[in-house]
Amino acid sequence: MRLVSVLRRLKTIRQTAASSLQQHVTAVQTPDGVPTVRAYGMSAFFIDRMHELIDDNTSSIWHMTLCRVMMDLQLGMLGALFVTSSCLAVCLAGADAGTAGVALSFAMQFNATMAGFLKRIATVESGLSSVGRIAEYSRVPQEPSSGIDVPESWPSKGGIQVKGLTAGYHPGLPAALNGVTFSIKPRERVGVVGRTGAGKSSLTLALARLIDLRQGSIAIDDIDISTVKLNVLRRRILIIPQGPHLFAGSLRSTLDPHGTHDDGTLITLLKRLRLHATTGEDGTDMPFTNLSFTIEDGGRNISQGQRQLLCLASALLSRKRIVIMDEATSALDMETDVAIQAAIREGLPDATVVVVAHRLATVAGFDKVLVLEDGRAVEFGEPRELYLRRQHFWRLVRCSSDQEELAERIMGGESSRNSCE
Repeated sequence: MRLVSVLRRLKTIRQTAASSLQQHVTAVQTPDGVPTVRAYGMSAFFIDRMHELIDDNTSSIWHMTLCRVMMDLQLGMLGALFVTSSCLAVCLAGADAGTAGVALSFAMQFNATMAGFLKRIATVESGLSSVGRIAEYSRVPQEPSSGIDVPESWPSKGGIQVKGLTAGYHPGLPAALNGVTFSIKPRERVGVVGRTGAGKSSLTLALARLIDLRQGSIAIDDIDISTVKLNVLRRRILIIPQGPHLFAGSLRSTLDPHGTHDDGTLITLLKRLRLHATTGEDGTDMPFTNLSFTIEDGGRNISQGQRQLLCLASALLSRKRIVIMDEATSALDMETDVAIQAAIREGLPDATVVVVAHRLATVAGFDKVLVLEDGRAVEFGEPRELYLRRQHFWRLVRCSSDQEELAERIMGGESSRNSCE
């Protein structure tokens, strides 16, 4: 029975090793996996890691095989001992030939019977590891499904009020946002800037209640989002992440999954975003020459920038009142970024747009800018106003590579002192 317990543990180790190996292979097989590994010169590291995972997986299989062989050996020895004992018992009892033959015949079947019995026990023990995993996942806390019923038109305006917001990813971890307070009027375009780790992406997750809201409140059109059903909240606002995922299908179904727009509208939008043309500027054919173009799962057959542009195109078609972009144009050049911002202004004139940007030029012409630092809102206001304060936003501008051009855009052409502090 001890071998059965060991076999069950080995199966768990085997599943873990196989899962780690599969995750490693999947990570490299992503569209940006191999180029990223080669760009950072990490090929040798990933190859060595692959060898380690293969060794772990092979070792678990080898030990499982040894365990089964040892079990068969012990069963064989136990069967031989039982048959020998039966022979001695028959001889000592002085049984006749018929009785001795029947006794030995049944004794010979003992080995096969015990082997089948123990193998079934091993199967049950091994299956219990799967049951344990199911039980483990069943204990994972679920998001609440309750909430109030909101009007079908909500949000009709798109105003956002954040008061004293403190939010974190896990109860045992420090808060990612601390006492953040600001107010966005309907139809405003607001940029969220800050250094790495300032809490910019955490703010977008908080707006969709993807992280734990510990204190404070977020209200959209005067309705606290903590009281709204999660499925309703996440359907009514649109979040475009930095790494969007595309499902397999045609270009048409990717842009308009519900089929509510005609082909002419889709083609016009693609041309506006510079995604549809017969011949590219370099004389080669563009990938999106028709709406029947096949998109592979995850968008493996197109570039990262094209995936982001397709998600932006889908956002323009959705006509949502609140659009949140988490560095959605980070993989695009500045010229395309400017074209996208113009397309958003024209395509979503009544929407409230919140953009997390790593390039300050993206938000230089926005209505408001929110500056985050260590999870706190240190500045909020018009870009020109914040720049004239010569504090946090001013320092971010002055430490940018294109500080002169950026300052001119913010100040409307006025000259400013060139320094970085």
